[in-house]
Amino acid sequence: MLIKFRFALLFIFSLVLRISSAQRTWIPSGIPKKIVKEVDSLYPTAQQESWGLYNDVTPKTFYQVTFTFSKQDYIIVYDTNCVRTYTRIHIPDSLFSPTISQYIKQNYSQYLISEKQRSTDLNGVQTIRVALYSKKGDKCLVLFFDLSGKFIKEGACDPALQFSN
Repeated sequence: MLIKFRFALLFIFSLVLRISSAQRTWIPSGIPKKIVKEVDSLYPTAQQESWGLYNDVTPKTFYQVTFTFSKQDYIIVYDTNCVRTYTRIHIPDSLFSPTISQYIKQNYSQYLISEKQRSTDLNGVQTIRVALYSKKGDKCLVLFFDLSGKFIKEGACDPALQFSN
């Protein structure tokens, strides 16, 4: 009887272990455990994770994880000290601000919207980030708006930090 109980307990433990690790995709070597633990604790049911170690144009190294959580697409970027520098959440068309859309149509008619994200920086400041590509496909811009839809600034695209829709 005790042997059956131990086997049953072992079976349940291995099943739980398989279910909890089923969400985890491959994490490249070099991603600090501190970052992986933070993502796991804040987003325990994250799916379709993609991890990366990048060098941007400055050059500066950073860690990036993209995933889906609660039916929303996320990008989180950490610096080399494991400090979260920002979080971006994809904005679906149905929730995109008509004010921002109208502003882009009036002022950037030669561009198409590539991505729309709500971004939170390390200070908790939230902005709307919209990436635009020229209709010819040869130029990329990023526009920043406050949460009410007021234009803040225009910037350059960073190809390493874009969603791949």
